[in-house]
Amino acid sequence: MTSSDIRVAAVCTLVLYVKLVAALLAQGGSKFKSGARAPEDVAYVNRKQTPEEQALFIPPEALEAAKEVENRWNRIVGNDLENIPIGIVVAWVSIAAGGNSTATSALFILFTVCRIVHTLAFANGVFLPRTLAWTVGVLSTLGLAINAVVGAF
Repeated sequence: MTSSDIRVAAVCTLVLYVKLVAALLAQGGSKFKSGARAPEDVAYVNRKQTPEEQALFIPPEALEAAKEVENRWNRIVGNDLENIPIGIVVAWVSIAAGGNSTATSALFILFTVCRIVHTLAFANGVFLPRTLAWTVGVLSTLGLAINAVVGAF
């Protein structure tokens, strides 16, 4: 029988992976709109225009807005890549080290929810929920690490 903390960790890992892929897709889409895709990407989709030529046909205000959206998604993905892998690893180490299963489950769920809230808040330009979600997510990872050490000894 699989323990509940392993089940929770498996589900949280899947949710975080799907969330990351969704953010990567949004980031890629934003690059098309801002004219920042690689020339071969644009050539495949629109064989008549380079990214620079594509950007010339967008009104300056719309292009500036598209670049801001692209930058926002670049930062979201960068933040995800800084936080999600280590959060997942620390959660699984907490299980492997014999950390308290209730604490592991609660902290990993909290971390997962915080990463989703962080992405939604960042994508919509909402400062306080984004900052709180990031902070609580980092503290959740710290809690998981402490739980792992306690379990190991």
